[in-house]
Amino acid sequence: MKYNGSVGLPRTPKASQNVSWTQNKWEIKTTGEDIQDKTDKICKMLDDFAKQVMEKPEESLWCFNYTSGYHSVPHDFFTNYPASAEYQNKRAADHIANLNGPTGVIVMDFAGIPNGDKRTKRAPAGKKYNVNGDLLLNAVIDHNFIKF
Repeated sequence: MKYNGSVGLPRTPKASQNVSWTQNKWEIKTTGEDIQDKTDKICKMLDDFAKQVMEKPEESLWCFNYTSGYHSVPHDFFTNYPASAEYQNKRAADHIANLNGPTGVIVMDFAGIPNGDKRTKRAPAGKKYNVNGDLLLNAVIDHNFIKF
């Protein structure tokens, strides 16, 4: 990826620099250990990117951090994506509250959708998920545009 002067990077990076970081563990097994591994990867990317930007702003880069994902067994859209968003979006928002630096680009499922929204009630047996889409989106906006 070559930076072309678009909005997003404060300065043009040197040709030798890595200008893009991505965390995208998208398949999450249903075990607690694997779900926590995804959370740990999200938080580590947030921490590493914030540290890089605060310590070396002249070497700022793009960071894409995916909170989105699905539980692989069984693979059912109406269960897996909302269940993953319910867990990961809340934890990412909580982590951002204590972050010392910008977040980068956060790619999330159900962005901006509030808990209790009718789009989260399609799951089998009428289960409603609290996807925390508005919580995470507001945390990113507040953090990047108010704090930094």
